[in-house]
This record gives sequence, C-alpha cells and structure tokens, in this order.
Amino acid sequence: MSEAYPPERHLLRDLDVEVEVVAEGRRSAVFRPGGGTHVELGAVLTILDLVAGSLCLEVVSPDWIATSGITFHLTRPLLAGELQLEGHLLRAGRTTTTVELRAVDRVSTQLLGEGVATFARTRRSATAPDQPPPTEPGSRFSFTDPNGAALGADGTLRDAIGCRIVDPPAGVTVTPVSGYVRNSFGAVNGGVVATVVEAAALAVAGAADGDPPDRVRAEVTDVALHYLAQGRTGPVRTRASMLRSSWGRRPGQLVVRVEVFDGEHDESRRMAVAHVFTSRWA
Repeated sequence: MSEAYPPERHLLRDLDVEVEVVAEGRRSAVFRPGGGTHVELGAVLTILDLVAGSLCLEVVSPDWIATSGITFHLTRPLLAGELQLEGHLLRAGRTTTTVELRAVDRVSTQLLGEGVATFARTRRSATAPDQPPPTEPGSRFSFTDPNGAALGADGTLRDAIGCRIVDPPAGVTVTPVSGYVRNSFGAVNGGVVATVVEAAALAVAGAADGDPPDRVRAEVTDVALHYLAQGRTGPVRTRASMLRSSWGRRPGQLVVRVEVFDGEHDESRRMAVAHVFTSRWA
C-alpha cells in the first residue's frame, strides 16, 4: 500500500471544504474560505480540481488521471461566504475524461462561474495511493484539519504555498516545491499551478496601473490553463506578458499570457501555459 495522501501537512488540509457524492457522475463541495472579502480564484480552482479529479478516479479505475486543462469564467465577483463548487461528468473517453465545473453562492443560489476540466487517463503509478472504494450518493469526505489554517481569501493561499512576486511587470513569481504542494503522485498540485498563474496575472495588472504588488486592485475573471508537464523539482517559476489592454487613463480589462516552469532558472521545463483575463475593481 502506498503512503496515505494527503500527508499531515498539506494545503488540502488547510482548506475548509467537504466533498459530497451527489449522484452518479456528480460531486459537490462546500467551501468556507477564511480571511477577508475577496476569494482567490486559485483556491476555488484547487477545490474544483479535487472535486472533478475524485469523480474521474472512480470512472477510470483501476487507471489513474492527470489534469490536462481547466477553463473557468466568473459571472460575478467571488465574495467570502459559503460557496458550493460542483463537478458534473460530461464524457469519459478512452484517453480523456471531461467534467463541467460550476461555482454557486450557497445563500443566494446565484451562479458565480462555470467552466470545464479535462483529465488525461494514465496507468496508475507505483507511488500513487490505493484507489478508494466506490462511494454511494450521499457519502461525504474531507481532508480538512480543524487545527489547520483557514485559506482561500485575500491572498492567504498564495502566502501559504510561499508564492513570492519577484518582478511584477514581467509576472515573475517563485514558489518552493515541498510535500505541502504535491499531489498524490509526487508532482505539483494542479490547483497550486492555477494559484501561481493567478498571482502572476495580477502582478502584471498591478504593474500596468502602477500599483505595488500588495495593493493590486484587480481580480482574475477568466482563465484558460493548459497543463503541459508535471512539476517535480522546483521551485515553480512564472513569467507573464500582457497581450491586450483596454487602455485609457487607467487600464481596464487585461489579457495576460502566463507561462509556468519547473525550476527558477531553467525555462526548458515548461509546466503550463495560461491565458488570463483580469478586471479592475473598486
């Protein structure tokens, strides 16, 4: 039997989230982000990746999966409160599994965003944990440690994984790789990649408007993230460039290209590429 996942010290244990098997091909998670008012999209995508991935594992068993892409579009700002994050199986193919993603405000039931995640079907590695038994509708699971940190709002997830903004205009961030951010087969968690992509895009948005990194008044509204290779060595480094800006006296919506690399100085190991929309907020 492989080592239990996640380990005792892990980002999934610091996120206040519980996943429920709603029905065959459907899972839902309740997320209660800690912190301030605006929720990091990276935290939401981390949980959606967990929801969709756990759903796909049962579908492809005894094989394994790796996230190959996530697209997500917000319909309104992500404000702190109880969020319902949903995954619905769209297709289970021979090589690829596709899951529809949704985020809903649990109080108002308003749709906050939706998207699609795709997973590549792979052979189960020797280091992957054992497959969980099939789950029945109504069953629930959570990795949350009651003594863990409350992550998910106002930059706390980025802080927890150690993401540092090094060069805001170039969207350069550096994040160490440790057991805290690894997935079940020892590579960097897909939600961590989404989180550093968000940080890089916001750094570029702030630099375009002259804001220091800690006072960026913008949020990511849309992201198309393509995973190219597993990151294992670290540190994870991003580089970004602005593709489009609605220029006026101040930039409005920006489109930013973000690349993610495994290694601070080695750009031959490209992990992911993303196209990100950011929007100003008051």
